[in-house]
Amino acid sequence: MTAAQQAQLDMLPTLGRNWDGYGADPVTPAAVAAARALVGMLAPGGAPVEVHPARHGGAALIWWEDDEECGIDISPDGQIEHGRAVVPGTLAGLK
Repeated sequence: MTAAQQAQLDMLPTLGRNWDGYGADPVTPAAVAAARALVGMLAPGGAPVEVHPARHGGAALIWWEDDEECGIDISPDGQIEHGRAVVPGTLAGLK
């Protein structure tokens, strides 16, 4: 895990209600723990996985492979809601 990823993960629990100015829920401890575990699995050597808060109290992980944007959305209870790979012109769900 890189220092940037660690900083992104450490920032998540500091976000309070309305962190985006549009009524977003705070990121839950369960979502932070799941994001931390997934970043450790996806990026053990420091691969460029970005960590973002989600408006519903969860989190999102985003990274690029070749020309594809990939991501995992984490629910407020720490479960994977869905994953995705975006290829120009298509949208494919990851299971």
